Amino acid sequence: MLEVDSSDWPKAKFLVIVPKRSVKKAVDRNKVKRRLREVIRLNKNEMVQQYQSHSNKRVLLAVLYMGQGIPQYHLLEKSFKDWIEKQWPQINKN
Repeated sequence: MLEVDSSDWPKAKFLVIVPKRSVKKAVDRNKVKRRLREVIRLNKNEMVQQYQSHSNKRVLLAVLYMGQGIPQYHLLEKSFKDWIEKQWPQINKN
């Protein structure tokens, strides 16, 4: 995660990475990326509000998919929400 003080940036910017080593076919990698972006899009407002309540900085976050194959959407969403609940408060402290 990178914090930026510039007002030129949007409040939150996310980078989604799905390595070729994890998912071989480009079509499948793109499907995983689309699913991850949708999960992030639906849940980012909560993250940004929590973060900006502590600071006016912008959030730049890289999301790296380390699984094998194409996960189901609801599993990605559950994993992301679990990450928000467990890790995001620790990041906000810094």
